[in-house]
Amino acid sequence: MVITLAKEHRKRAKRRLRDRPEKLDELKGILADFEQFCWRMLKIKTKSGRIMPLTLNDAQRTFVREVFRQIEAGKPVRIIILKARQMGFSTVTEALIYYFTSLQEAKNAFIVAQSSDASSNLYDMFQFYYEKVPAIIKPMSRKNNAKKLTFENPTIRTADRRMNPGLKSKITVQTAESRVLARSDTIHYLHASEVAFWPAKKKKRHLLSLLAAIHNSQKKILTTG
Repeated sequence: MVITLAKEHRKRAKRRLRDRPEKLDELKGILADFEQFCWRMLKIKTKSGRIMPLTLNDAQRTFVREVFRQIEAGKPVRIIILKARQMGFSTVTEALIYYFTSLQEAKNAFIVAQSSDASSNLYDMFQFYYEKVPAIIKPMSRKNNAKKLTFENPTIRTADRRMNPGLKSKITVQTAESRVLARSDTIHYLHASEVAFWPAKKKKRHLLSLLAAIHNSQKKILTTG
């Protein structure tokens, strides 16, 4: 298993499934297999407006295999996809980021799209994953705004947060139109979407800022259009 399942999820699963050990084993198997996680746990909206399980196509499977091959080899993940449009790479990249960030503790994901509209679309995808994921693996989340999903205990009582903090992970979505990106942030997972269409005067500065925020040991997923 390439993820370290958060304490919040382990405790909830053991509590709810304590009398059904076979279901607990089944859940562990699903969480250990990303493709199973997608079609058993994640939902997407199709272009026709239907809500369907996320079933990977051949191109997405090839991409996912390469991501996990690099992880299992102990390498930082660095992938650049050139001019691959309408093949579902953004969908599966956000699914990977949701998987790594919503199941583990203290992980920060940062997504940058070429425009405000595109960043809204990507944020909506994450929000939909979160809304539709089964309750048994839905992390606590405080009220979110500004295109950020923050997985932590939403209670206002400090003592409660200290005893049960939640994941302390977050997913932030921004646009390359912003003046500054990733200021003071540490990034564990990065998706730089449609870099070819980022504002020309900001592209180099933004990429330098983003890459500087990632430690060399962390996972990076880079795509360009």
